[in-house]
Amino acid sequence: MDNYYDFSLDITNGLNNKDGFFYKVIDESGEGNIETYNIVEGLSLTFNDMNMSALRNNIQTENDLIEINYSMIGSGEYFFKKGEASKVSSGDIAISKRMIKDNKLCVFPIKHYYGISVFLDIEKLLKNEMIKYFDMDLYKIEEMIKPEGVKVYKSNEKIKHVFEEIYNIKKSGKINKNFMMLKILEFLMILIDTNWNQEVLKFSYIRENDLNKIKKIAEFIADDIETHYTLDELSTIFDISVSSLKIKFKEVYGKSIYSYSKEMRIEKAKELLIKTDYSVTNIASMVGYSNPSKFTEAFKKELGVIPSKYCI
Repeated sequence: MDNYYDFSLDITNGLNNKDGFFYKVIDESGEGNIETYNIVEGLSLTFNDMNMSALRNNIQTENDLIEINYSMIGSGEYFFKKGEASKVSSGDIAISKRMIKDNKLCVFPIKHYYGISVFLDIEKLLKNEMIKYFDMDLYKIEEMIKPEGVKVYKSNEKIKHVFEEIYNIKKSGKINKNFMMLKILEFLMILIDTNWNQEVLKFSYIRENDLNKIKKIAEFIADDIETHYTLDELSTIFDISVSSLKIKFKEVYGKSIYSYSKEMRIEKAKELLIKTDYSVTNIASMVGYSNPSKFTEAFKKELGVIPSKYCI
């Protein structure tokens, strides 16, 4: 991990900078663009376009900030100083104070991550007249992340829609801070008003060693997709109880091992259909289906088309 880019940023100065800032970071694995806009005092919006393996943080801030990350594309793994970790996948929303002060490294497994971050200084923001007009209890957001200081949720359709609108404005190149302010306020109202006890809480954090073990299990499955491993077999191979395996795998990947394995088989089949001239029967066997009819059925259910018609 010593070769990861060391990104040192004084967020306090950034938030107080009238026009915000833009950073380009480059290392041997690729590059990343970090673009921040200061909307009003106590509120900033950051667009993170990362096309690299990882980013090491050395952030200094005197402010007691809340960071809210929405992942649009790809996933990010956040490693904390006390040997804990948190994983954010596409469509997830992570709310944290620890990601600012206690995060030592961000890893991007597929070397591509696009996310939008909202930084809040609640005390300063509550002095804003527009915030007073909307009468929002921003301290409820602090309550959402207790006691660990990190919570990761699967976002709902309303939140996805708001961030898509923010992204489209950014993509147009015409940044309108008043519009951004309204969109962020809309997002914060949805965040505060949603009964998250009825939503899917993925997890707050897991130990770094557990995250690494679950990732190794996922890689093991993907590398030998022809073989159907039982939970008991994986439990024995990786020295983890079946119950912990099931719980932690779903925490990290948001799905069961069965669903993940099926997804990997379909992805591998798509690749083989595109890149090779193998028959559907051969491809079915190569991705773990002894019965070509079962493979065709699973493929069509997932993609809406039978394998033989996929590349036509």
